Amino acid sequence: MGPEKAVFGGFRFTPTFSLVTAGRELIGLTGYVSDSARHTLFVFDKKRMQVTSVIATGGGPRGIVLDPVRRRVYVALSGSDTVEAIDVLSGERVGTV
Repeated sequence: MGPEKAVFGGFRFTPTFSLVTAGRELIGLTGYVSDSARHTLFVFDKKRMQVTSVIATGGGPRGIVLDPVRRRVYVALSGSDTVEAIDVLSGERVGTV
């Protein structure tokens, strides 16, 4: 049977999509600022310009690098000459190098 005989009376396709995030804003809408005096990393919503959470870090956070593929923020800690890895979805520290 050919394709023209396989479909009777036409056909209809109605796609349905949904988007679910894991409890946090999308990475592109999230910003990070370190506060070396308070040993914290502020997480803020770039669209609303509001702080959404505060993450405690090791001593003297200075530099921040975001890895959107692994969903990690790497924070250089000047107080200990280490780099701390933080999971952006959970806000939890996942390692120190």
